[in-house]
Amino acid sequence: MDYEKTVKNKIDIINSVFESINVPELLSNQDFIVDNNFHFEHCVKFILRKPNAINLELVLISDALQINIDRTMETFEWSNSQISKDIIDVKNLIKILFTSRIKVEYCGSNYTKLYFIDKYDNYLKTLKYIKGLYFKIGCEIKEYEPIYSSNR
Repeated sequence: MDYEKTVKNKIDIINSVFESINVPELLSNQDFIVDNNFHFEHCVKFILRKPNAINLELVLISDALQINIDRTMETFEWSNSQISKDIIDVKNLIKILFTSRIKVEYCGSNYTKLYFIDKYDNYLKTLKYIKGLYFKIGCEIKEYEPIYSSNR
């Protein structure tokens, strides 16, 4: 597929992060498949298909870069202007996503909290998603190893 320039730019951003951790480029990476229902010149969705890894989707749209993690949609989302303004921060967050242990706390269907933890057990980032009312009882925690090792 011949993607629009803005979509190619987002693929290049992901590839630069992957290169920094010695991982194959997105289009040739066997850990990702393209969602054929979301595959056009102006947008493409890559779905992570790695055993025992967290559910993850990279959605590259002509005007935004979106990352969906687990059951949270738009966990990270940057417009083209945000990417241009904060490219280093965007790349750093993408690197954290792929090289951190991820702990997910579920409390019912309305509460999800994601923790990104480095190899020294430092919490690098925490994100909380709440939809409507929730009770913080009967919570469960699931932990995922890093998608890729930063030492590759």
